Amino acid sequence: MAKDKIRVVRWEKTNEYFSDLIVATAGEDLVLTYANMALKTQVEKLLLSHQNK
Repeated sequence: MAKDKIRVVRWEKTNEYFSDLIVATAGEDLVLTYANMALKTQVEKLLLSHQNK
């Protein structure tokens, strides 16, 4: 992402179910909304895959 000049500006928990990720790009800032449960699941998968190596 750094080579494409994309950077994370801020991560905000909006409520118990969702978080907003504010990302700056070369042209504009984007707000991406993620479900907290989906993020938790992906982090757990990443941790397990690194642990099994």
